[in-house]
Amino acid sequence: MYKYLGEQLELPNMETRKCKICGELKDLSYFALAGKVKGVEYRRHLCVPCYSISKKPRKEKIKTEYIEWKKTLCCEKCGYNDYRALQFHHCNNDKEHNVSDMLRTGHTLDKIKQEALKCMVLCANCHQIEHYHGV
Repeated sequence: MYKYLGEQLELPNMETRKCKICGELKDLSYFALAGKVKGVEYRRHLCVPCYSISKKPRKEKIKTEYIEWKKTLCCEKCGYNDYRALQFHHCNNDKEHNVSDMLRTGHTLDKIKQEALKCMVLCANCHQIEHYHGV
């Protein structure tokens, strides 16, 4: 028997955990790795589905702020300013991340802007032309 938050639970082995949101007892593989310190693995207290849901409001807020910031930009070559067609072109070899991937994975807006400042802002057409090498 195993006592967890006052409940008596029958556990087949010590490789299970109870999610703090949904309350379900799940195999430890359902809990993402939070870190490793001195060889000891630490796992999140929320199962992967609950953890993803808990992050959604934060990601939506970052995306909204990102779009508002992107609306202030325009293509550095032709001046086109529809934010939906603006892209970030890394000119130097100092690219750490793809800006759109950073947005998708939940980086902070400050980190996203920091990466975007390394880039030229180009509309989709100018960006295609920039990468065109001729055939």
